[in-house]
Amino acid sequence: MKFFLLAWLVGLPVSGVLAAVQWQPRLMPPESGSYHGPLETIRLHIPPEVPIEVLQQLGLEVDNIDVTALVSRDGDYAVYTPQQPLEWGMHRLLLVEYTQDGGILERGSWDLEVRKSESFREAELNISASLEASRRIGEGDLDAPPARTQGSGSLTLQGRLADGSWQAGMQLPLIYNSQAARRLDGGEFLFDREQDSLTARAGHHPVSPESLILSGFNRRGLSATYTWPGSGSSITGFAMRGNQVSGFEEGLGLGDSDNRIHGAVASVRPLPGGSEALELSAAYLSGEAPELGAGVAGDDVSTGGDVWSVSADGLLLDNRLRLRGEYARSAYDFDGAGGEGGRARPWLLPAGELQALAGQAD
Repeated sequence: MKFFLLAWLVGLPVSGVLAAVQWQPRLMPPESGSYHGPLETIRLHIPPEVPIEVLQQLGLEVDNIDVTALVSRDGDYAVYTPQQPLEWGMHRLLLVEYTQDGGILERGSWDLEVRKSESFREAELNISASLEASRRIGEGDLDAPPARTQGSGSLTLQGRLADGSWQAGMQLPLIYNSQAARRLDGGEFLFDREQDSLTARAGHHPVSPESLILSGFNRRGLSATYTWPGSGSSITGFAMRGNQVSGFEEGLGLGDSDNRIHGAVASVRPLPGGSEALELSAAYLSGEAPELGAGVAGDDVSTGGDVWSVSADGLLLDNRLRLRGEYARSAYDFDGAGGEGGRARPWLLPAGELQALAGQAD
């Protein structure tokens, strides 16, 4: 397949074959010293003695994608301006020549980095806000009327910083209500940081993968995940609040030992290259949480226990057939007195989001 740089069809001197073999292009540095935008122009200097016959056989690739048709000429420079924003980080630029005998000659290759600034590879902050205000005109025949002027609103901060091998993110919703005891409070926030193969999260987030004992489980807490490079295998340890919580009063939600769940989840892909054709997983949970509907208002009875599961998930017939098997076992203290086992009841079911396979109690 041939690619053409048509901008050089006219206007260049023709030299001998030796010059065509020996010439080398140069990637020109951006004026600011580094690429500070995903749409910043990339310029390559092509020596003026290169024959037009050679220019017609040149192709330019960015991250293995042919962009030759988007290249224009500016004097002795080949100029490429991305039509779609390049992602922040490293990119591979390759200039090749397609020879008359069907071969490919690499004329130049470069690694370039797209950065937000000299300090950070990626830096982003998004703010969305809303505010509503109302004032009552009349209040006749009202006993103990609320405040005449009331206000409510929300403010959400989303940001991300990245450089080198680390990145950090933030999602922080703030809620304002002039009638509430705490006028400014928080929603479901999340802070995360990734360093090489280690990822840590604080706030509301799910723990993956989905299983019989972890299905749609999204709570406030802490977790850390280590992923082995190139293998697709990972292990996650976590400590989460047993039931839902909002606002800043509970902090990370881990201060109550009667309302806390901790455990670990491990996933291994044993086939070469971390193939998704087979994945083996194991999970263990332990802790306590108030059971919805138990006792009367204000009752502090908590139920808890521990549970574990192992599973195998495979893809066959070119990913057209999926086979999955899982075995889970639980020990369930249904009355909070300790030492009780459950045979046909779920373990820790504070909103129906934690489920365990019914089985003989340990």
